[in-house]
Amino acid sequence: PGIADLYFDQESGYLYIAASRYISDSSSIVKLKPDLSDFEFIGGANVKSLATRVWGIWYDSSSQFIYFTDERYGNRVGRIKIDGTQWKLLGTYGSGEGQFNRPQGICKMGDYLYVADSYNHRLVKTSTDLSGSEWETFGSYGSGEGQFYQPGDIFCDTNTGYLYIADTLNNRIIKTKWNGVGWTEVA
Repeated sequence: PGIADLYFDQESGYLYIAASRYISDSSSIVKLKPDLSDFEFIGGANVKSLATRVWGIWYDSSSQFIYFTDERYGNRVGRIKIDGTQWKLLGTYGSGEGQFNRPQGICKMGDYLYVADSYNHRLVKTSTDLSGSEWETFGSYGSGEGQFYQPGDIFCDTNTGYLYIADTLNNRIIKTKWNGVGWTEVA
């Protein structure tokens, strides 16, 4: 483990990094400039005590929330303000509503978070408030249309509404809108 994911905010010029033990003694969220200046841990000890393995990360400059996945033992998603306040977590281990099995990639589009729920072979859509009240899943195990084999990352194209999914063990990149509309294998 080392750097699991990163997000570059063009507006502020900062990198946000989901980091593990090689940068600190446990899982962390790090903010720094590309020239490695202005380095700081977001959330300090809170991240280390509340998240076991921060994996995916997405920064929303308008709300100043960092959204992340806690991939290994936490099996949840979370958010934290850039100043280290307003923590909120959602999820437990499993395959039902409000449950994840090694969530990895995360992105935000509109009022929703999209999560690559890797070992459940699906995508999860939930509201950014992490209340769990708006919960949808898409996908199942396999290699056909609408199917995934451990999706590892996801990117939201907010200009087009498309999602790009790294379907890891199917060795492909999928471009689709939610629920499979416009499903295309792009690589």
